[in-house]
Amino acid sequence: LAEARASPDPSVQEARLTRLLGLRPGHREAEDLLATARRFEPLRDEVEDARRLSAEYRELRDKRRLTDEWARRAEATAAVLELRTIPNLEALPETYPGRGLVGEARDLASRLRGFRIVTLRKLPDDVEVLLAKGTGASREIDWAGAGIHRRTPLAAQDIVLEPGSYVLLLRGSGRTLHLPFRIEHRTTDRTEIECPIDPKAIPEGMVYVQGVEGMEYGDPRFADAPQRVDLKPFFLDEHEVTNEQYALYVNDLDPPLRRRAVPRRLLPGGGEQTAPLWNELPDATWTFPEGAARLPVTGISLLDAEAYAAWAGKRLPSPAEWERAARGADRRDYTFGMELDPSASNAHTGTIAEAGGFPRDRSPFGALDMAGNVAELTSESAGAMATIKGGSFDLPRYRALAVASGRVRADLPSRDVGFRCAKDVE
Repeated sequence: LAEARASPDPSVQEARLTRLLGLRPGHREAEDLLATARRFEPLRDEVEDARRLSAEYRELRDKRRLTDEWARRAEATAAVLELRTIPNLEALPETYPGRGLVGEARDLASRLRGFRIVTLRKLPDDVEVLLAKGTGASREIDWAGAGIHRRTPLAAQDIVLEPGSYVLLLRGSGRTLHLPFRIEHRTTDRTEIECPIDPKAIPEGMVYVQGVEGMEYGDPRFADAPQRVDLKPFFLDEHEVTNEQYALYVNDLDPPLRRRAVPRRLLPGGGEQTAPLWNELPDATWTFPEGAARLPVTGISLLDAEAYAAWAGKRLPSPAEWERAARGADRRDYTFGMELDPSASNAHTGTIAEAGGFPRDRSPFGALDMAGNVAELTSESAGAMATIKGGSFDLPRYRALAVASGRVRADLPSRDVGFRCAKDVE
């Protein structure tokens, strides 16, 4: 009787209790416990079936054999767990050992119910297809672990995924198209992802950002009440404009205009007097300090940034576009996920870093350094003030939040403010 009480295995219980009842016919506790074991055994088998189906997922995915039929089995098994197994397990006596399966059954039902078929459509030919997944509650994208290394055309364009944040990567001709998406529990049975552009059409040094309708933009902690905005797709510089890139623009100007365009610093004393940060050479060209080629350019005004963008055939992004590019499809708090990690970006370190020096500070659309390094000018200004987005090496870490924004004098240089450019998709 003690062995039967303690065992979670109904076959062990039944053997012990059957023997006990052969010795003591009519033993009330043994009869009740045997009846409970016989009720529990099929429920245990249903949980075991769900375990096996869940375990099949990784093996089948790795072999690229996940099908609609498998997804239907997962959905049907989840329904059995929710409608029959779990209620009957909960009806067992509180002290019955098998009642401990309730929690596992709920987890299995949630996992199996959440699997969704994702169909890839209109993929261009001769591109490599990879899939990166956000990990855990932080949703940080595991770029290094991107799987499904295949090249189009694909034999099958259906994949089955569990709930979570993902980025579909399409690589071709030295360009990568990032298509972030999120699968929630109990959404539609099938998610379709249609390739909006051939990666070969993405300008060098830029990333493609998908458009969106009704995006909530802004945060009451940093601005007025959030707004709803519609955004068209656009291209965005992968990283902030560097000194090396900005020097090409400066030295392409007529010599009299160069002095006004070079980065500047405010002179001590609290006034508005400035002095050049760069050095003028005998041939009337300007050069940045040694070792600063890959550093983001700073010490420029909003007018300077707009002039550079026009020279490059681009423009500045709006604050809403900037925020869309940083947050991706799952509206994460930081480019790298939902949790602040001081090591993930160059935020509040006191020292500027080379562009791309913090690879974890990569947004789901592929843009680098949006949570740190230098804050960035946008196309929005109000009077004498310009709107900036993003964290910097000099700002408090909370400014690494993608919804954060601030204001600087549009006509004056700032030591920790730079910019990146955007471009319309034609």
